[in-house]
Parts: sequence; structure tokens; C-alpha cells
Amino acid sequence: MKKTKYFVFLFVVCLWYNQTNAQTSSYRVINDEGIGNVIFAGESIPNSQESSVTIINQVKSGNPIFARAYFPKTISAYSIKPDENIIAQVFVDNKSVDRMYIKPKPEWDQMLVYVCQTGDDDFQRLSDELYYLDAGEHVLTIKIGLQVFSHYEKVLKDDGRFIEERVDKIIPLSEGKLTVITE
Repeated sequence: MKKTKYFVFLFVVCLWYNQTNAQTSSYRVINDEGIGNVIFAGESIPNSQESSVTIINQVKSGNPIFARAYFPKTISAYSIKPDENIIAQVFVDNKSVDRMYIKPKPEWDQMLVYVCQTGDDDFQRLSDELYYLDAGEHVLTIKIGLQVFSHYEKVLKDDGRFIEERVDKIIPLSEGKLTVITE
């Protein structure tokens, strides 16, 4: 019985620590809607070492882009199910370009995103999209959210059959914008 109480106590302390730790980065900003920010750099942004890199708000096309997305709370606070994911979306001038899905860990309160020209890009279509843009300034937007189950709805298929399809909703976690200059 003592062992069980000890493990329960330890579990509660870990949850408290994760939740407290989620609010400690000086780079984290949560807006009035409860959505975290995203910061950008030309090199990988180490967790809890953001001051070791130069944070950027604009970049020339063709240069590496890394991002660190901050969540309002740890993932464990959202009580997601095993089949629910994080979705990261990239937009250029408000046009959706690409997305990726990630299986989050409960302790996450932020994540590193390999945006473009990193050698291990998370968004495979973004480099081509930026290459073909007209010369000038363009707005790159990263949106991070939780993809969670909402409901099933009946959908009419081309062959006349109705089937039930899963409908998910996105709970916004983070959003950030970066100016990309193309020549």
C-alpha cells in the first residue's frame, strides 16, 4: 500500500513539474485566445537554450528555417487519445502549402520544427513553393494544433453509397509568422 501511495505521489509531482515547466521559457508568449507563439531561427533552436541562437523575423528564400512552437500547456493536460495527433501546417501568403502529423509525447510543452532547407525538412513541398514565388516579401505562417476526434458523419460516395467518415477538429496550440524575401 505504501508503494502505491508513493508512486501516485511521484506521478502527481511529475505532472505538476511538467505543467509548471511549460510556463517557464522567457520566449513563450500565450495570446488572449490561449494560443502559443512560434519563434524562428536560421539554425536549430535547442530546448531551453533559445538565447544561444539568433531569433529572426525575416529570412531570404533558400536559407535554412527552423522554428520552435510553444504550447499553452503540456500535451498531458489535453487528455488526448492514442490515435490523436499533432498537426503542423505551413502557409505562404495565406495559401496552405503542406502539413505533417506527429504522435506527441505527454510531457511536450513545445516542439522543434524543421521548416525548410534544414537537411531534414518537415514540409516537403515548401522549398518548391518558395522557389516559384514572385520576387518580394511573402508571409510564411506555421500553425500547430491537436487533431482530435469530433464525430462521424455520413458521406455520399460517387457510387451512390453512404459511408460514415471520421471528422476531426483542430485545437489550436501555436501560431507564428515569418517574412520570406524572394529575389
